[in-house]
Amino acid sequence: MDLYFLSEKLFITKVKNPMAKSNLPSVLEIKSELKSKILKPIYFLCGVDSYGIDYAISEIKKFVEPLISSDFDKETYYASNKDLNLSDIFSAARTFPFGSGKKLIIVKNAEQIKTFLKDQSFIEYLKNPAEFTILICSYEGKINTLSSEPFKTLIKSEFIYESAELKGASLVKWVVQYVAEKNKKLSAENASLLIDIVGENRDLLENQIEKLVEYIGEHNEITFEAIEGLATKLKIFTNFDLFNAIDKKDKAKSLEIAYNLLDKSDLGLIGIVAMLNKHFTALLRIEELEKSQLSEFEKAKITGTGSFYYKDYLYAARSFSYKGIAKALDAIYNADVQIKSTSLDEKTILTMLIAEILSE
Repeated sequence: MDLYFLSEKLFITKVKNPMAKSNLPSVLEIKSELKSKILKPIYFLCGVDSYGIDYAISEIKKFVEPLISSDFDKETYYASNKDLNLSDIFSAARTFPFGSGKKLIIVKNAEQIKTFLKDQSFIEYLKNPAEFTILICSYEGKINTLSSEPFKTLIKSEFIYESAELKGASLVKWVVQYVAEKNKKLSAENASLLIDIVGENRDLLENQIEKLVEYIGEHNEITFEAIEGLATKLKIFTNFDLFNAIDKKDKAKSLEIAYNLLDKSDLGLIGIVAMLNKHFTALLRIEELEKSQLSEFEKAKITGTGSFYYKDYLYAARSFSYKGIAKALDAIYNADVQIKSTSLDEKTILTMLIAEILSE
């Protein structure tokens, strides 16, 4: 998760995706290729987003399984198996199927096998894969260089795909598309709202979308009211409830909501800290935005919220002075450091953070 922290000393830090400029094709392209009946003998799925890798594997399996005529022609190898021999995998890939169809071989978490990328049997197989086998290799994590083997062959043969973390507009687009696959509608604005509430983890977003689809029943669209309604039904506060309590400087209510989010939501402490950082960073821009000729919708988009919540940001910007906002961001940065470097429990860190923010 990218975090930006701004203090009175204008200290800014950003965690970058090390594979962001690799220019590898995205795992998201695999589904459209399969729809066009393009099936490759090898899929090397790499990157920092495990959700995207797992989703791509499920799409390939869904396409290939009807082409397999025997259950003996489906094998999955796990890197955690200490007895795993890499040459056995590629030998199995070259062995003719039991049935008359295809074979499917999956190697999970290949990054845990230190010798995997340098294994000669792997490199040799890449150059001459069996036409009857579909081999999927998942490799989670960053790859520092693509200029050596096996990546030169993987790139040349178009067998490699990257699963990068989705951010911003790309993540909103994915949420809208995922809902569409459920035969429901969700506007980009409401998708952004859902991301604000749930966080950017796609496993958690998928889980909440499933709940929302069930909640709206036969209705065709997931609306703003539906998102709020489900949160109310589950008796779970949202990050916007926390923002509202903090902006009103209600310490007791702020702590009640913060503890509820920590215990019952999927955000976790780091997610709550990130959302508070995003909120106070947005408040720094309100004065400038209000002097502009932009519409309320455009101003809301710039601050990263929905137009229905922008009025709350106006109230918050009047509630906190510039010094108070900078102090809050300092406290948020300190909380992030504590999470990573101390043994303090999460509730203590959260309590101290709220107290610092409201001590103006």
